[in-house]
Amino acid sequence: MEAAARAELLQEGVTEGAIRFERQVDLKYGYQVSELTLPFPSAAKLADLRTELARLFTEAHKQAFGYDRDDAIELVNLRLRALASAGRMRFTDLVARTAVDEQGQRVSRQAYFGPIHGTLETQVRRRADIAGEQAGPLIVEEPDTTVVVPPGWLVRRDEQGNLVLTKV
Repeated sequence: MEAAARAELLQEGVTEGAIRFERQVDLKYGYQVSELTLPFPSAAKLADLRTELARLFTEAHKQAFGYDRDDAIELVNLRLRALASAGRMRFTDLVARTAVDEQGQRVSRQAYFGPIHGTLETQVRRRADIAGEQAGPLIVEEPDTTVVVPPGWLVRRDEQGNLVLTKV
């Protein structure tokens, strides 16, 4: 999994030295609803992984909740987080690139809108591209949010720049 993530980042132009990975594990007692996310043990401690995970969880649970139990511990998730330093990038540069490809052409993608509509080719726009009312399906994509306008809905931008959706 790590090799595939590294290959994808390299393909996107991220330099090898800028790539790093964080490994985490989510653990809980069987009766608990939520889990604790902990760093996955280093390779040096993998000889007895079960014992090391139990020790890490017991310590973390005692610190977080003030007690520990001798109950079964469940492994809920294993996580691999790929991170890369971006170098020099300004937020405004991201806004300018959103919803257009390298040639400045508008982007569209396949989006699923449930069993009634299925998968539809859907235009991707920036908030600044919304002038007047536009009918869904449409995706309004910004660096900090994504708004999905389903079929049968209209979107418009109000005086303050808010997106207002109306069911047709």
